[in-house]
Amino acid sequence: MSDSSTAISTVLSCQQLGRSFEEGENRIEVLQNIKFTLTAGEKVAIIGASGSGKSTLLHLMGGLDTPSTGKVFVGEADLSTLSENQKSALRNQMMGFVYQFHHLLPEFSAMENVSLPLLMRRTAGATRYSRKQAEAEATAILQRVGLGHRLHHRPATLSGGERQRAAVARALVTRPAVLLADEPTGNLDRASAEQVYELMLELNAEVGTALLLVTHDAELASRMDRRLILVDGLLSEG
Repeated sequence: MSDSSTAISTVLSCQQLGRSFEEGENRIEVLQNIKFTLTAGEKVAIIGASGSGKSTLLHLMGGLDTPSTGKVFVGEADLSTLSENQKSALRNQMMGFVYQFHHLLPEFSAMENVSLPLLMRRTAGATRYSRKQAEAEATAILQRVGLGHRLHHRPATLSGGERQRAAVARALVTRPAVLLADEPTGNLDRASAEQVYELMLELNAEVGTALLLVTHDAELASRMDRRLILVDGLLSEG
């Protein structure tokens, strides 16, 4: 009998990943020959100067951009072989995303925004949620980020910190295999940032969500299992 834990231990990997852009007659090499593996439950920080390609790398890993060279695997799925619909379904089932800007839908309340990823599930094998179940899950996680009293408020009536905490809750409500976060607390005060960090670390411990964080926060980076540095398009251990 095969060891199933081995088969699912790698949640994200890159092979010879590269991304370049054309600028007039010049080719700008943003990322070169990136080799990376993220295992279940692992916590990794990526640091680097502004403009070093950190956000571009996260977009490639999440299937939101197409590499110039190399491949990205989420679990055992090669993103280059999937249609846009298939990639969307894979992201919904296995991945969570947090960006510097919250991207909440302005016409929906905090609870509606957070419950939406559960209601959108259509992938075979994924748990299906009724509206009542999805709203219950959304309420529970919003309470954990200190927004239990703001469930029915729309983004325009929330503070910047509250909007970002709601965005983090939305990313984590599906209990994803991997969370990709691009400066997730860059706009938060220290107390709110700590609350968000703790939630991510709790979910990591509870359900084994792997964390891949782009951050300038040295304290947060120090709490990860590994710290990687992106310099001149190359990723190395820091």
